[in-house]
Amino acid sequence: MTLYHDNLVLGNALRNAFANQDRPAIQSLITADFVWMLPGDNAVSGDVTGVDGVFDRFAALDSYGVDISIEHVVVNQHGLAFILHNTGSHGGRVLDEYLVTVITVRGGRAARLETFLSDIPMRPVWLPRRAGQQRRHRRRPATTG
Repeated sequence: MTLYHDNLVLGNALRNAFANQDRPAIQSLITADFVWMLPGDNAVSGDVTGVDGVFDRFAALDSYGVDISIEHVVVNQHGLAFILHNTGSHGGRVLDEYLVTVITVRGGRAARLETFLSDIPMRPVWLPRRAGQQRRHRRRPATTG
């Protein structure tokens, strides 16, 4: 078998395990020092570690009504990625965003998931900021005409 094939097999197994929130399967597919990173400064962003962290994140996402759909598994010889479509409704707000989660593979297991967002402005509207965090104001770049 090739690394491409091995990564596709791992990706499909992870996809199924995540979709079913299958704790034993997830435990068998991730490294002991596994990290899942979500960008931002909201209630579910940051790094979580290990299988307990994965299930804490699942619970947090579920509490905000996020429906995660892993639409595609894509691979190369170094790792794999998920192309996702997240939807949901919570508190009168609607979520509809596409994401990519890049998965670093080490020793045939997922070692790190890093998520990239398509709708950065939606994230603080959809999810509350972490306690003690303030909104960051960014200056727009000057345009020349």
